Amino acid sequence: MLMDIMTSKEYLVKKYLKDLGNNVPLDSSRDYRPVIEPEDTIRGALRKERSCYDVYFYDLTVKIFPETKSIEGSNRIYFKTTEPTKTIQIDLFPQYNITSIVWKNKNLNFTRKYGGVFIDFGELLPADNNEDIFIEYNGVPRVAPKPPWNGGFVWEKEKNRYSVGVACEHLGASSWWPCKDHLSDKPDSMRINLLVPSGYRGISNGNLRSETPKNDGFTDFEWFVSYPINSYNVTVYMGDYVNFNEQFTNTNGSYQIDYYVTPKNLEKAKKYYAQTKDILTVFEKNFGEYPFKRDGVGMVEAPFEGMEH
Repeated sequence: MLMDIMTSKEYLVKKYLKDLGNNVPLDSSRDYRPVIEPEDTIRGALRKERSCYDVYFYDLTVKIFPETKSIEGSNRIYFKTTEPTKTIQIDLFPQYNITSIVWKNKNLNFTRKYGGVFIDFGELLPADNNEDIFIEYNGVPRVAPKPPWNGGFVWEKEKNRYSVGVACEHLGASSWWPCKDHLSDKPDSMRINLLVPSGYRGISNGNLRSETPKNDGFTDFEWFVSYPINSYNVTVYMGDYVNFNEQFTNTNGSYQIDYYVTPKNLEKAKKYYAQTKDILTVFEKNFGEYPFKRDGVGMVEAPFEGMEH
């Protein structure tokens, strides 16, 4: 009897979720998958307010305040309408305050339902139009209970120095930045401005374009992703990082491998990552050439077990 219980689907699923720090109701009629809540439908479905437009570029700015474990930022979303519409849906978790949504120098009205933000343009946008909206927001991100599987922000502090990261693989990108949070729509490219307190480094996806000190005690790290990217794979790290790099060369050319690690682990990291080029050689032999050569390869020492960014 006990063995039957311990090998049942319900018991195993509940144990798995408990190990990840998740306590969600299960639906026996769906083979003990999580119960579908109304907020899941808002964020998970490809609703008409989402299918009516296609995002081709995000210009995201995020400012990190480690002392208060909060963030503020903006995102300019460039999109093309695929059919006539007066309303579109973007996504942002409800604990964030949206201070404004602007289109053509006009503040737009919007309503919020769970994580969905429904934006009213006040007029019909024709199909095949290129448009952009600018969103400003702020708030306190969810703290990850068990990253990366149970996600959110990770705030670590050692000897009065912070190490910050985010994991949102299961949680969704809209847990920390406003976007069209659906895997069917990737931007063609993306800019990420990461502002962190001066003295720290801000790491994100793609290539670092510039590093600019600001007058308010923050430094702006500008990153650029030159390929389509899943919204949940957009990431940020903040910490005491040092950088070293090397070139990987194949028959078609070369691309850069960057490593960002803490100073205390620099020598250890150089030995550990000495195998990287051998691994890439094996991967390229078995699976084909690395597809993101313009952006290179990046490795970051994370304050958690990491994600596939």
